[in-house]
Amino acid sequence: MKWLDDIKQFLDQSQEICRIKQTVTGTVGVLYLLTSKLEVIKNSLALVPGAQASAEALRVGTCNTAEITHETYQTTMFDVLDKYCMISNCQLESGKDDWGISQIVGGQAPWCKEAEQYLTSGSLGKTLSAAQGYKQKAGVPNPQIQALNVKDSLVLSSACFCLPGIINNIEKHRQLECRYATCLLRDVKRCQGKRLFC
Repeated sequence: MKWLDDIKQFLDQSQEICRIKQTVTGTVGVLYLLTSKLEVIKNSLALVPGAQASAEALRVGTCNTAEITHETYQTTMFDVLDKYCMISNCQLESGKDDWGISQIVGGQAPWCKEAEQYLTSGSLGKTLSAAQGYKQKAGVPNPQIQALNVKDSLVLSSACFCLPGIINNIEKHRQLECRYATCLLRDVKRCQGKRLFC
């Protein structure tokens, strides 16, 4: 299934682009934080002759770098990369759906929202919440109910047009079939022909 491998490779490259976006966003944040810390250092060096001017020059340079980087990144790439990464992760947030395509892909189709509401606040959601409450009363540690992730289910991914979820779940299915075939060929012989072992 070469086509599946090609799409998987494209999605992996998309994830790399999104990691680069996160790195740039984090770097801009660090530059702003550094600028504020340099202001504190500058003020504390008031008694040292000439040190305050050097600290101010460093602070201004860092601040200018942060502002230019932020402005360039924000005006040229951020919005497009932000929407691209949200769609490629099937995590498009409401309010960012003015792009048009998000009405179809990105895990935000109207029926997907309805399914998520049903699963979290419908009878199933109430049952899970009640079970969690009983466990807490009994002192049993319990992780919080996690938000629905469209990418984890082939059915939901298909219904919501979440391409990464569809591809990842087809890949998981392919791996399971491969393991099953390997088990039948190799392990069943060792277990005296019992297919239930697999």
